[in-house]
Amino acid sequence: MLSYDDKVNIIATVFSDSLSNPNLFYKQCVFLKEQITNPVGFDYVDPDSGYLTTFESYTEYVSEIFKEKDTTFISNQIVKNLKFKIIKLEKYGFKFQEHEAPQLDNLCYVSISKPLFNREENKFYIIVKSNYTTNEFLFKKDNETWKLDKKIGMSVD
Repeated sequence: MLSYDDKVNIIATVFSDSLSNPNLFYKQCVFLKEQITNPVGFDYVDPDSGYLTTFESYTEYVSEIFKEKDTTFISNQIVKNLKFKIIKLEKYGFKFQEHEAPQLDNLCYVSISKPLFNREENKFYIIVKSNYTTNEFLFKKDNETWKLDKKIGMSVD
């Protein structure tokens, strides 16, 4: 199973790799120390159809994204992720602060969820909120490189 440091390294790689993930500019943003920890409360988009769908829980939703029948695996990961601290990205050059400051030109703020991986640990799901827009991403490991597999949903606050 991936360690917390492994997960931080993967996120740093994905958010820094402009060749494999050219639409992810988050390295230039300021990360907020507060992570997205309770993603319930926004509408779920079915990852296959693209339509709004009702799922019993966040765990069921993520299990559907991964096509993972074992929801207990996802639930256990959510519990274990309680100790995961995104601020460890600082050692990769990402900037952090407590709260958003008054908006300055060309400055963006980012909050992210704790990453959830499939059982094979070759895919992960993450929520990224940047300047009042929330995106959901599914990344896939392809030949030892993490690439954006699919943008699942987006909402504007």
